[in-house]
Amino acid sequence: MADLTDLTNKAKQFDRVRDQLSKGWLTTEREKTRYSAAIDNLPIGFILVDDQYKVIKMNAAVISVLGENEKGEWTLELVQNALGFELDLIGTCKKALMERRSFGPFDIGINNKFVRFYISPVELLKESLAVFGVSIILEDITENRRLEMAKDKYFGVSAYEIQSPVLLLKNLIEKVVEEISALGDTNLNNQVAEIKTRSLDLLQVVNIYFNFSEFNRGSVPYRKNKVMLTQLIKQVIEFYKPHAVTKNIAMEFVEIEREVPEVIIDASRVRQVLSSLIDNAIKYSDKGTVTIFVEKKDTFLKVAVRDSGPGIPQEKWPSLFTKCVKENGEIALSLYISKLIIDDLGGEIYLEKSEIGAGSVFSFTLPIAYNV
Repeated sequence: MADLTDLTNKAKQFDRVRDQLSKGWLTTEREKTRYSAAIDNLPIGFILVDDQYKVIKMNAAVISVLGENEKGEWTLELVQNALGFELDLIGTCKKALMERRSFGPFDIGINNKFVRFYISPVELLKESLAVFGVSIILEDITENRRLEMAKDKYFGVSAYEIQSPVLLLKNLIEKVVEEISALGDTNLNNQVAEIKTRSLDLLQVVNIYFNFSEFNRGSVPYRKNKVMLTQLIKQVIEFYKPHAVTKNIAMEFVEIEREVPEVIIDASRVRQVLSSLIDNAIKYSDKGTVTIFVEKKDTFLKVAVRDSGPGIPQEKWPSLFTKCVKENGEIALSLYISKLIIDDLGGEIYLEKSEIGAGSVFSFTLPIAYNV
């Protein structure tokens, strides 16, 4: 009798467990269906791959972005083949899985379209030691890119047309400055010097827009040679000294190294970066000193420009080297272009330090030229 009672109790326990499992399974299936429907209705492409890099979910928007595949359904390998060498999709998925971090955006040309890729690991729980798989987001940005290209072309043509007359104006002003200097009229000299400074500012703005158009078209020419960076820095400092004097700002050059090695650069492009940093340092300083340092850091030369300006609020740091719009509506491009140049030359540019009321330090590095 006792055995029968025990058996009956176990049967009831089994029924309860079975009911709980059934409810859990139904809940899981409902959630699975809900998430699957949400993914299918996304306006952007979504691919989910497992930890073996096999596609386990793909929505219809992927087809609208990538197009129909002649070999059947899209696999990760087929997407990689379509991308060619523009993006190591499989390798980036592996890195996302191993390093548990996101990558992108990557803007890639594929099938006469521009497609933006984002790659992120998928974790079931943040505390989990394992990653379930990787999600790949695809967004068709063709129309946006075409509008950007049209806008860049307009900027480029406009800047090019303005560049010549502004350069001519600058040369004429320099001749006027020379003639007026001989008269010995200090007040008139100062006024003409201010006109010259403003013409240089205008030429700088025109050059920024022209270079911005070049970079966006991917048509920037580089003429790399071995260059003594200290000589280039001194030339730029001498050029900006008259402008600094009008604001009672001193300029200093500090060579930390006794012998500064040569670097492999395009001198005209690096002069542009130096000019942008020094011009900004003078522009945002009302007094004090602008100091330029150069020193060796491993296989690179590091250049730092320190100003006595108001400092930069920390919330603005992330957008310093991006195309951004200032509060007054002005588009800030000089630091963005400087970053493109330094990146292309194999270096790095960054805000090293900034303190409210104590100024900022912008630095960049360039690879040293070694005799092989």
